[in-house]
Amino acid sequence: MNLIPDIKQPSTWRGLLGLTGIIGWSLSPELRDQIALVIAGLLSLIEMFRNEYAAKDITARGSHKTTGPEQD
Repeated sequence: MNLIPDIKQPSTWRGLLGLTGIIGWSLSPELRDQIALVIAGLLSLIEMFRNEYAAKDITARGSHKTTGPEQD
């Protein structure tokens, strides 16, 4: 079990943003709307720039990457 997260993984960033949001939410109740908007914006950016095809291909075949969906 690896206890050090892989910073290149989108799920690591989503987890860190979630924890940061929870901490900020409890520390600053008057800024809840702004905290929620910033977290939502950052999560959206992660999803926009994430390469889903490469992630699916790596899990299916090892370290080989593609640039698009598989053709049968």
